Parts: sequence; structure tokens; C-alpha cells
Amino acid sequence: MDNRDFALNNEAHRASHPSERSYLILRTGTGKSLLHFLPVLNLIALRGWKTPPAPRAASRYVQFSGELSPTTLTKGRGEQGLLRARKLAGRTHALCALCREEYPASLLELTHINPRANVESDREKLDLWNVMLACGQCHSLFDKGLLWVNGSGVVQWEGGFGPDHLLTVWGERAAGGRCLEFREGNRGFFRARLSYSRVLT
Repeated sequence: MDNRDFALNNEAHRASHPSERSYLILRTGTGKSLLHFLPVLNLIALRGWKTPPAPRAASRYVQFSGELSPTTLTKGRGEQGLLRARKLAGRTHALCALCREEYPASLLELTHINPRANVESDREKLDLWNVMLACGQCHSLFDKGLLWVNGSGVVQWEGGFGPDHLLTVWGERAAGGRCLEFREGNRGFFRARLSYSRVLT
């Protein structure tokens, strides 16, 4: 069949199937035209194989069935503000009791020596000798027992990290100096903190 016959067949096919899109008739190496492959091409088009489906993006939201805006009121620690104000005594900057670096007051946290959850009386919760001001990093390490104060009031570093680790650098810098809030009268609070921290770890 020559190209003229192919063109005539194509015209006849389009006349008998007006709803189908037109296809260009080309001779193939097998002696057949693309007209013979129209059923296969139509099937591929109908199944959407021309363009692979885009991968589904992962959801940016987590699944959660709880109450996001609970109406229950939590009990606050009303004495914390008073203790903090007494410790600062109007200062806008103060020293961290453990690393002894100066910080703006807004970056210092009220730290209980004997943890509040461990105290036996309300009187101890209000004791200024049982609280100190510490920077956020020292506060966290103190709570975990990685920074601690020995019986002579000297800050100690527990270690456990590599020599170049940032926490090692921080801990060793703080260690060796005297805790600014240590006194004979609150030695027991530091001892209680050490026991409490070691139980948690």
C-alpha cells in the first residue's frame, strides 16, 4: 500500500469516526501504518499512561484526636515570681550561680536546689536559700545531675561526652569554681538535689 492509499484510508476512518481526534498516517518499517496501532494508542491514552502520576506529598499535619484547647485550669506556682524578684533585687543583670557568667535578668531562670517536687513542707518552697538564679544551660544540666555541687560548694562536671562536645566545653568551664549560692545553711539542699538527680538518671 502506497502513501496515497494510506491517506485515503485515513480520510475514510475520520469520516466514519468524527468524534475521534485525527492521527497522522505514517509508514512504519513493518509495512504497517500507525492507523493499525490506533486501538493500542487509544487504550494507553484512556489509562493515563502518557504521563506518570505525580507522587503524593506527605501530609504536613500530624494526626491527633485529643483536645487542642482544654478548658481546665492548671495550678500555677504563685511564689515563683516573688522568689525571683527577691533574688534579682531590682537588678537588670545578674550572675549565673553555677557558671558565674553575667546575663540579662530575662535570661536567668529560678532554679530550685532541692527540687520543688522533693520538698517536704511549704516553708521549704518559700526558702530563699533553696533557690538560685541560673542560665538556661546550667539549669538544664543541674536538673539532670550533670552539673552538681559537692560538699565544699564547688561545681562539678559529670562528663560523659566527647572532649570536643559543646556540653563538655560548657561543663568544664563551669566546673572548679564555687557555686555562688552555696552556704553552710543550705548544704543539705544540694545533697538532696544530688540524690534526686541521680535517681532520675
